[in-house]
Amino acid sequence: MSIKSGEAHTVASVNVRESAKGSGFPNPYWLQERAIQMHTDDLPAYEREEFSGHSYTVYQALTMLVRRLCRATVAAHWPTASRLLRCDYNPDEPADWFLWATGRGLTEFADPPQPVSWSNWRARARVVDVSRLPPLLLAENRWLLPLVLTMPHRLNEAACDYIDTVIGRRAAVL
Repeated sequence: MSIKSGEAHTVASVNVRESAKGSGFPNPYWLQERAIQMHTDDLPAYEREEFSGHSYTVYQALTMLVRRLCRATVAAHWPTASRLLRCDYNPDEPADWFLWATGRGLTEFADPPQPVSWSNWRARARVVDVSRLPPLLLAENRWLLPLVLTMPHRLNEAACDYIDTVIGRRAAVL
């Protein structure tokens, strides 16, 4: 398993494990400090949220593994991951990608397909739709990693797929 496959495997494993425990994996809008406080029971009760049953990241991690032909790893995680609701947020305006908080956007929730076909997933993973990414980020893609490192809540499905395309060279841009 390559380092990049190992990273995707770790993301998938943590998402699946935390959801199976019932605590869930905090959404990307939670600061790391608050997420740690929640898991160590140092967060006041009135600030707690329920995160089990959905994920903003597990499907991107599994798709990265599909691109790397890690079928056994995906199959090992799929029984639990397939029970998680897929969540994805896209800002309405291109400029909103560069703001910490946006006024408007679209949060999508979707049940994963049942059953899932490996060949169909591979076909979908080969081509990345960048229509939801801001043109500036596509033109200056060297800023993509610094953007998601400083604002991890911008690492949505489109950004993750594009990063895997630009850096991992695992897909073509649509």
